[in-house]
Amino acid sequence: PGHIGGTWGPLEERSFSLNNGPTVQEGDLTLAVAKRIKDILEAKGAIVYLTRVNSNPVTPLRPKDFEQEAQSRIPQTKERFGDALTQARQKLTTRLFIRSAEIKERARLLNQNFNPDFAIALHINANGWEDPENPTAVTDNNAHILVNGGYMTSEIKNDEMRYMMLHRISKGYHTTEIPLAQAVTQEMIKATALPPYIYQGKNAIRVDTEGYIWGRNLLANRIFDCPVIFLEPWTANSCLLY
Repeated sequence: PGHIGGTWGPLEERSFSLNNGPTVQEGDLTLAVAKRIKDILEAKGAIVYLTRVNSNPVTPLRPKDFEQEAQSRIPQTKERFGDALTQARQKLTTRLFIRSAEIKERARLLNQNFNPDFAIALHINANGWEDPENPTAVTDNNAHILVNGGYMTSEIKNDEMRYMMLHRISKGYHTTEIPLAQAVTQEMIKATALPPYIYQGKNAIRVDTEGYIWGRNLLANRIFDCPVIFLEPWTANSCLLY
């Protein structure tokens, strides 16, 4: 189940409420879905592991543990002084906690304890607000699936990323990821009839002709030592869901 949810939802910027309605948090939704999927798959004879079973971080570390690193990475400059400096460092400590330490701890569990045939990372997509000060539901509603790929030139120049890319190629993980993503895509289309999400930037590459499967170089699908697919169905803040 992607993200964390619970009291951590606002910090990881995966939390919103519209029109005084209930709070919607991606981490809470993915955990609920993961538990349902686990029951269904186990009834069919599968062995299923969850990288988290509640809304607590898996890593024992917390944002405060990265304050010293943030201070060294973001020194005081004319542009970053006072509140601007504090905010920049706080943002970095949050990113190091949520987008690095948490994912690396889940990778440790998966690689050392679970040793699975494949991993499915559950996510629910969302669009940025047109007006962050006055958020209103967006009109888009779509779906896509991610596999490892789409390495940019700057990433391939990085020794660690290049090693992980070659490691995954040598293990042949793509020979499982792509057929698995294709099979899930067909069922997702049948169940939701959602159109594909189309990436506009250079950090993703289309894998299938329909535009549902994309290659992206993400930390989780790079360091989880097995085939990995990311599910990104629905647009959580779409007006079509309210």
